[in-house]
Amino acid sequence: MTTSSSRRIFFSWGSAHTAQRIGPDLGLMPNPEDTYRAALVRAAELLGGARPLARRLQVPMPELTRWLAGDGTPSMGTFLKVIDILLEDSRGLELRPSTDRPKKVAE
Repeated sequence: MTTSSSRRIFFSWGSAHTAQRIGPDLGLMPNPEDTYRAALVRAAELLGGARPLARRLQVPMPELTRWLAGDGTPSMGTFLKVIDILLEDSRGLELRPSTDRPKKVAE
């Protein structure tokens, strides 16, 4: 398949056989750094700010500030902690600022 400018578009089959265009100029593949940053920003919003997030992740505030600015990315272990925060919110669990066990929010 070619575009009107005669450039080829390549496809890759991901899980569930969803076609994804490959190429940075096509704009369909998210930049991984944007994904990390968006998750960090959302987790900070959920916890009430960057400082509670830094405490929860057990990382220095200057390092978290860099990640929130899009300069670098957290380790996979730290990013998985961020995902845990997002999952707690989606499951209706009470978000905790420390490393205590989550509590179910009364409905």
